[in-house]
Amino acid sequence: MFPDSMKAFHTPNLDILGAPIGDYIHCAKFIASKRVEALKLLSRLQDVAVIDPQVAFTLLHVCGSFCRLAHIARSTPPSLSSDPLQIVDMAVKECFATCSALDLTEHAWQQAQLGLRYGGLGLRSLALHACAAYIASISSLGFADVDNQHLKHAVSTFNGLVSTQDTILIGSTVDSPIPQKALSFKIDTEQFRALLDSSSPANKARLLSASASHASSWLSVVPSVELGLHLDPHEFCAHLGVHVEVGSNLTPDGSRSRPADVLVRDWITGRFAAFDFTVSSPLSVASLNQACITSGFAALSAETRKHKANDPKCSELGGGDVVSRHNKLRDILAESCRRAHLGVQVEMGNNLTNHSHTRPADLLVPNWVLGKPAAFDLSVTSPLNPTTLLEASVTTGVAALTTELRKHSSNDTKCKELDWVYVPLVVESYGAWGKEALESISQLASRLATCSSKAKSVVLTELYGRLNLHLVRANAIAILACSLGQSDVGRYS
Repeated sequence: MFPDSMKAFHTPNLDILGAPIGDYIHCAKFIASKRVEALKLLSRLQDVAVIDPQVAFTLLHVCGSFCRLAHIARSTPPSLSSDPLQIVDMAVKECFATCSALDLTEHAWQQAQLGLRYGGLGLRSLALHACAAYIASISSLGFADVDNQHLKHAVSTFNGLVSTQDTILIGSTVDSPIPQKALSFKIDTEQFRALLDSSSPANKARLLSASASHASSWLSVVPSVELGLHLDPHEFCAHLGVHVEVGSNLTPDGSRSRPADVLVRDWITGRFAAFDFTVSSPLSVASLNQACITSGFAALSAETRKHKANDPKCSELGGGDVVSRHNKLRDILAESCRRAHLGVQVEMGNNLTNHSHTRPADLLVPNWVLGKPAAFDLSVTSPLNPTTLLEASVTTGVAALTTELRKHSSNDTKCKELDWVYVPLVVESYGAWGKEALESISQLASRLATCSSKAKSVVLTELYGRLNLHLVRANAIAILACSLGQSDVGRYS
């Protein structure tokens, strides 16, 4: 009946269309062979990370982690694939730790495996989400059968990973297709809740801020130098460590030396001061002869040596002050307003009222609301501020909301006299934007979309990606300026 050239399988085990069919041992061997292929890619990514960890991470996220073996997760029952896939997950973890130069804790890795909308890094676990992938695949193809033992096991495993209200019945997989995205979101929701429950108040505030709308947009940008969306390797690794709350093995110059024992904010013209303590002996052979003649020569010699070693580092890192961060974000918004053909004016309102010498507007945008100009006032605040920490550990965006209210209290009267609409644009240091900022940036994106013929969603993603990337860069530079221990990182973010 069949031609002799047709391949025949005389065992229950076979491979077809890139997926194994058969018993546990066969599936494990097949996945192990795919793991060897994946390791080749992961090894190359580690080589790339030596030069550019941002590019290496982007490739790992887009094509080197979950998506690499998603086809197997969708076509092979989790009862046969979960254990072998855990080995692949460990290989991805090792690659990520190497690429980012981070000392990963279990808590940090759990966050990294969450989706971006939950403050994670999108390095989704194959083993954990295998049940969701399999259920979605079977359901979408109309092959669901309530008596299917593999499907029963997958549904049972899934229900054990999600909250009670998110559980599903095996019958629901037969009635209508269930998207894998929806199932994985439910798993992420429960993993995020468990992560919050096991965190300190400061970590809760950090996680909630990082999981806010658009907060993780900097992780999705194309790491292009020409587009201004590229981070220096040390900047990328430093902020990545803060994002998942672990320490970095890297210091600004790639060594373990640091230019600061103590970092003091706003020391001179709003910039950081790096205090570096050193004890020098006047009996040192190198300076003994001169120390016999000139008082303090040993100290002067040590000062000169320290300046020579650390001035280049501090000069490079000196842009990490709050003024530079504020001005860069302001300039990005000003450029966007110009591209939307809005006649924006920068730094308006100084000395125009009798209330104070402060300015109510970083940007003045004409004809914003009902023909009135809008005074955009940009601010960066921290969810780790002691005055709002407890509330920020419970509710997303509390620090931004508190700053909005304070800004309104200070500037509404000034702007009313000038017939301006006052709009505080507040962003938290971990990327969460305030409500008024979200509304205003959305309105700006609508105008940009009209002018550029792009979809608003595309424009919005690009704008938040650029804004948050520069926020991340400024935060990273501030952290690198001191290279302090993890316990001190929160104070400077």
